[in-house]
Amino acid sequence: MNKDNLPNDAAALKEMIVLLQEEIERLKEQAKLFLAHRFGRKSEKIHPGQLELQLFDEPCIADSEINLAAADEELTITYKRKKSGRPALPKNLPRETITHDLSEAEKICACGHELHCIGEEKSEQIDFVPAKIKVIEHVRPKYACRACQEGVKIAAMPKLPIPKSIAAPGFLANLLVSKYQDHLPLYRQEQIWQRIGLDIPRATLSYMTLKVATLLSPLVDLLQNEIITSDYAKADETPVTVLEREGERGSFGGYMWVFTSGLTAKRAVVFQYHPTRAGKAAEAFFTNFKGYLQTDGYSGYLQFRTSDKIKSLGCMQHCRRKFVDVIKISEKKKSGAAYLAIQYIQKLYRLEEKARQKNLSFEEIARMRQAESVPIMDEFHAWLINIQPKVPPKSKLGDAINYALNQWSTLVVYLSDGRLDIDNNSTERMIKPFALGRKNWLFSGNEKGACASAIIYSLLETAKANNLEPYAYFRYILTHLPYAQTKDEQKRLLPQYCDHNSIYSLP
Repeated sequence: MNKDNLPNDAAALKEMIVLLQEEIERLKEQAKLFLAHRFGRKSEKIHPGQLELQLFDEPCIADSEINLAAADEELTITYKRKKSGRPALPKNLPRETITHDLSEAEKICACGHELHCIGEEKSEQIDFVPAKIKVIEHVRPKYACRACQEGVKIAAMPKLPIPKSIAAPGFLANLLVSKYQDHLPLYRQEQIWQRIGLDIPRATLSYMTLKVATLLSPLVDLLQNEIITSDYAKADETPVTVLEREGERGSFGGYMWVFTSGLTAKRAVVFQYHPTRAGKAAEAFFTNFKGYLQTDGYSGYLQFRTSDKIKSLGCMQHCRRKFVDVIKISEKKKSGAAYLAIQYIQKLYRLEEKARQKNLSFEEIARMRQAESVPIMDEFHAWLINIQPKVPPKSKLGDAINYALNQWSTLVVYLSDGRLDIDNNSTERMIKPFALGRKNWLFSGNEKGACASAIIYSLLETAKANNLEPYAYFRYILTHLPYAQTKDEQKRLLPQYCDHNSIYSLP
């Protein structure tokens, strides 16, 4: 700053110094938070042993304003000791029994009498048989009439996922699961096949992936309809990089949007690639939706707060995360306002956990929330309003408090309906496999590839959400989808509606 720009008035100069000091503290907090995210613990759990209930780190708040008793009662930790010993091997695995018996001569005692079997000892080991590939040879005899020597007949070929391709449904299912579930890029799969003597270039594998995505696209349209026709949905988004956009090569940032139905039963999941994070992506998806929409506080969802058809529902986990960030940059790790805020939120989560453990109905959950959660939320809200004027608004603590108050109207919505979740964690869990895969394959070659990935992730995560093994499901639908001509036939192939027994009965 040029000294000529400094104010001459002492009061104005003091005000400038205060503002600059606040800016310095804000930048220090940002630097500490960056280092904490880069090198610190990734878990957001707060361990009471790390935090002493003595003083606030924030000097602007008096200790007399802290409800230490309320915080202290939350420090009881329940711990279950893990069972010692090796866990039993799954009963459903095929078993080969090898009996190690004594020779006939060894079965004679030193006294001359024959030994009698009084029991046996068993031990188990895991063995691995490498995956086998086979060639399916389709033979179709030709028939003709010797009398008229006209009209040769031959049986029709089975319908294949990719016509005239060498890839059978099982091969394609393995290709999809290896890339999108096990996070193996295509060049690694190419190397794996080469080790067993099969030369399939990654370009061919990429072509197969795109063709399968085209085949599966109608099923994703049906999944989207499942979400739109429900009255409770969720949304989130995560970045993805593409190397080619509209014919231009480079490194372009895009976003993978994730939309899910809210209820656990018959859950549908849809991934969509969009070149930007603009809220128009969510707006287009939920054009005909009516009901509750649960999201974080990203501005791209603010448009729904004024909608007559959509009721915005907030995410308590994002609110909590802001206060966790404050604790991460605290030098002495003593409890302060951020820790007390987390204690309020923790009480709410413990009530939700109690409801799950007791397997309460939606009506019982709603009554429990009205009786027990509402008073906690009211106390938390009053505490936030009281503390807000005493905290610098641009500090990390100020940002956390302001976020909670700005989102309050959406955070309290879940209290009114037992079907609604307290947070959007289930959707974030859907994104996690994509984020893990992104660390391996790093980018999509182009937007067409990103859209194909979105289609496959949609069915993969929907299958997992409905307790289906991904390989078995993909093999099943790739076998039957070529024969499904109507929407009703296609709908019966969705993970929510398909016959689970038929999926696992394929040879």
